[in-house]
Amino acid sequence: MWAGIALSLYAVIIGLSGSALVFRQEIQDFLDSRALGRAPVAATSGETGFDRAIRAIEAQRPGWRAVGIEDLNRADGAATLLMRNGRVSENYRILLFSSRTGQVFSDRMRFSGFLGFATNLHFYFLSGSTGLKVSGWMAVCLGIQCVTGLILWWPGVRRWSSALWLRRRARWQRFNWDLHSFVGFWSCVPLLVVTGTGIYFAFPNPVRDVVLLLTGSHAAPVHQIETRFTRGGRHLTIDEVLAAAHRLLPANAPAGYLFISSGADEDYSVTGYYAGSLPYSQLVQIKIDPYSGAEVSRDDTREQEIGSRIIQYFFTAHFGSFGGAGL
Repeated sequence: MWAGIALSLYAVIIGLSGSALVFRQEIQDFLDSRALGRAPVAATSGETGFDRAIRAIEAQRPGWRAVGIEDLNRADGAATLLMRNGRVSENYRILLFSSRTGQVFSDRMRFSGFLGFATNLHFYFLSGSTGLKVSGWMAVCLGIQCVTGLILWWPGVRRWSSALWLRRRARWQRFNWDLHSFVGFWSCVPLLVVTGTGIYFAFPNPVRDVVLLLTGSHAAPVHQIETRFTRGGRHLTIDEVLAAAHRLLPANAPAGYLFISSGADEDYSVTGYYAGSLPYSQLVQIKIDPYSGAEVSRDDTREQEIGSRIIQYFFTAHFGSFGGAGL
């Protein structure tokens, strides 16, 4: 009984927080548009560029270092800067800024506000990496409950089709049983999808291994490119790295995310998302040498086997974004 109560509470918490996160992008776009509309026009003598803008932002926020840039293809010219202060934490700083002027439109922590709280609750149970593991195991238990419920529901080969529908004219005792079976069966399908993909977020490597095993696939290969350049010399600016990525990425997969190199010998990583694809489902990731701008490695989801490609759709299946906006 107590296990059932605990799983029910878990399902309610995850369901309510997840319902809010389904519309996270739409809500964030609305908040960003308001921030852009309220911001005064910054006086500038010319375009600043990403590198100068980010260095100025870092100088104004001692102890914080830029680690990545998202939303590189926004129509309004703004981009999202991710910053960390050296501590290992899932809660990082997020700034909406303009690379043209260096103007900052909004500055918040990932877990601040209603959306931040919902994100922290849904993924981490407000307890960091430990909460993520706990949530993952709870999802495993919920998945087992769904499977065992389907086994108990099974009415036999002759009656299975009639058991899919609700008979309204039956006596109330029978109607109550049929209602339980009817709702339980039809809710198991989306529950299994949500729990299965949710388990992946908590335990990505074991789930990936199982999916690859069931589909007879091999791990996605990362194409290492033979390098013929010598490290050392001037470190490329962020703008130069993005220009190199523009040359290297497919024309229909423009750069959407940049991982900023933190050390002299650490490569930049740029991710391009194929136009017209579902969120995070089809992408190409390249690593770029910080000195020459040469391509070091390439990982393209369109070259992966079926198992790896299925995994790429876990995000869109979990949040219901397979129809564009959240479904």
